[in-house]
Amino acid sequence: MSRRIAAHTAVVAARLIALLPPRRIRTALHLARRGARPAGDDEALRARQELGLVP
Repeated sequence: MSRRIAAHTAVVAARLIALLPPRRIRTALHLARRGARPAGDDEALRARQELGLVP
């Protein structure tokens, strides 16, 4: 169910961005491109272990 909510939110956001003028779209994409901060070593290792990529 949460994947469906995330997908719906993404579609709504894309539709709203599509209505913006090009300059505002560039600004929105620039802010989105910043994204989350990079994972630390411990966090990255835990994520790899959860995915089974590291024994």
